[in-house]
Amino acid sequence: MNQSSIRGEFTLPLPEHYRISDILPYHERDRSALSEEVTGSTLRKAILWQHSPVEIQLNFSDDLVHAVIYCNDPPQYDWNGFFSRCIQRMCGLTQPIDLFRDQWGQHEELQPLFDTGTHLRFALTPTVFEALSWAVVSQQISVKAAVQLRHRMIKVCSVTTESGLYCYPDAKRLSQVTLEDLLAIGFPKAKAETLHRLCDFALDQDLDELDGNNEHHMYDLSQRLLAIKGIGHWTVNYGLLRGYGYLDGSLHGDIALRRALQILWQHPDDITDKQAEAWLSQFTPWRALVAAYLWQYTGA
Repeated sequence: MNQSSIRGEFTLPLPEHYRISDILPYHERDRSALSEEVTGSTLRKAILWQHSPVEIQLNFSDDLVHAVIYCNDPPQYDWNGFFSRCIQRMCGLTQPIDLFRDQWGQHEELQPLFDTGTHLRFALTPTVFEALSWAVVSQQISVKAAVQLRHRMIKVCSVTTESGLYCYPDAKRLSQVTLEDLLAIGFPKAKAETLHRLCDFALDQDLDELDGNNEHHMYDLSQRLLAIKGIGHWTVNYGLLRGYGYLDGSLHGDIALRRALQILWQHPDDITDKQAEAWLSQFTPWRALVAAYLWQYTGA
């Protein structure tokens, strides 16, 4: 990209025991690198922000992450403030995992999950809308199928950066894609309609300004999202997790999580939603983080 288009550049320290391996693989789901590309310890990711194409580049070293923001349009709104928070979220630096480790690090039942340490962090999306829309796309299908659907959705929106990366759409751009166009690229009608309803909701909100560690913010947003037809508890909890780093969403409906519990418990039968929900409840307010350790345990 042309150096004249650099609009922001800053460096953040990384805490001790920080694991880049928790962050970068999430951005390698789409092997075609349509919208994000990982090369070594560098991530390049394209988004629409304030309706303009933006490329975020994160260069990780052992104890630092250097962020560069590229955009040709002049800054609007609180550019530096937004992207500083954005990079901190993307890197998992807003997640209070030290408190979890202090409280649950010695819990006997969790010890098999801690074989690789107790420093797990979630990779987050640059914008909350990306996380919520990805959660809708992912509903009730395999990760592989969801990634393919996401790829086609990004491509049909057809906005690129100078470097050629396709931007993940914002709510305004995605709302301009007709239901017919979504159906044509493989979206079920109900899922396409839910995406449009989510776009309508997001256009009236300032989602990126909410605090993922504020229980009131997350509860209020959860209730408003659940009122949208086609959005259920799993979609909300997973969306808040990937968008805000909200660590207390109960993901008991997740198939991979229940399979991990079956392996952990050496249980002969499938684990039900109710069994998973009851077990996770003891770890409030860390239920989503425990879910992440379960996913890691089985490589899900």
